Amino acid sequence: MEKIYIIGFMGSGKTTVGKILAKRLGWRFIDVDDVIETRKGLSIKEIFNNFGEKYFRELEKEVLLTFVDFQRVVVSVGGGLPVYFDNMEFMLETGFVAYLEVDEDILLDRLNQKNEKLKRPLVIRNDRDKLINLLQERKKFYEKAHIKIKCDVKRPSQIAKEIIESFLLWKKSH
Repeated sequence: MEKIYIIGFMGSGKTTVGKILAKRLGWRFIDVDDVIETRKGLSIKEIFNNFGEKYFRELEKEVLLTFVDFQRVVVSVGGGLPVYFDNMEFMLETGFVAYLEVDEDILLDRLNQKNEKLKRPLVIRNDRDKLINLLQERKKFYEKAHIKIKCDVKRPSQIAKEIIESFLLWKKSH
């Protein structure tokens, strides 16, 4: 299997790392949120506001399933995607899953920046404590990943290098 899924909480750097990773591997990069926005012609925020979170989660699942036969692809998924339906199990069965773990204070500082707040419905709707609780709830799903990378002080290029090294080892055993 030549597919890598990048998971983690909002603001963990999934898209940034995913793009670097795909470029280094010579693979295609796909961001699930971008695919949803393109298909629906609406921003994630608009989808949440107009149709609700349940509808958005169903769209995520639908888009995720379209990648089942893709190879040589890096897929960055939304922070909540691994939590819903059987998405985490699906990713574990169809590719290599890398969890970008970031300290909650660093994450909250990143999410508190104005440009981040405006595009993330869950950040707008939740205060600091609720976001920390959400992160804690999601961690039990994230930690099922094939690899967990502590990203607090690492550059995106370092994280991409670690993922490639771990992926190559994993691939030898599969």
